[in-house]
Amino acid sequence: ALDHAIPEGCVSHPGTDRSGADDHESCHGTDVSRSARANQADRRLGYRYRAGMPTRSIPIRGPFDLRRTMRATDVGHWDADTWWWAAWGADVPSTIAITAPGSRVDAEAWGPDADRLLDWLPRFVGADQEVSIRYPGTPADPYLRRANGVRLAATGDLYEPLVRAVLGQVVTTTEAGRSLALLARRFGGRAPGPRAGAYALPPPALVAGLGYED
Repeated sequence: ALDHAIPEGCVSHPGTDRSGADDHESCHGTDVSRSARANQADRRLGYRYRAGMPTRSIPIRGPFDLRRTMRATDVGHWDADTWWWAAWGADVPSTIAITAPGSRVDAEAWGPDADRLLDWLPRFVGADQEVSIRYPGTPADPYLRRANGVRLAATGDLYEPLVRAVLGQVVTTTEAGRSLALLARRFGGRAPGPRAGAYALPPPALVAGLGYED
């Protein structure tokens, strides 16, 4: 589950302290202190974001398998039951974390493009897609049954899958993954948020200027 997700019936009250220490949530009449871990880490690395990171929660109808759905995007990383993805915006990366407890999908984001990533949440998980279509007695039916809970996810980003595809040519999956990680660590940027050691790929303009020897 997301560390800082706002439960249903709760309201976030961001404070004025950039550390997040003054932030709290009013939940059914009870104030709940919020962790400032993510904001403190970002501040040490030079990021300057507002204290209360935005969250979003949407209902999901019908069967839904978050892990199998997001696997098809070929981007992001898994940590327990949470899918994490860091993407570049105008000049620094932003991060989104998505989890699916029960009949809803929760997300939290960090960085200057946090709101944009959260606005894309329904498309990330295919929330509006019809999942009950069946074609009994046809060759398609057994495939649809096996894909029960899988949606057509869309990140709105072609860049990272393209980089993964290029790095994966004529090498093993392990070697391709190692090249991707090295590219992110050497030329990319530290992804904001509480996940330690997370990096975003370098922006397209930087990659376009790299030579083969790099």
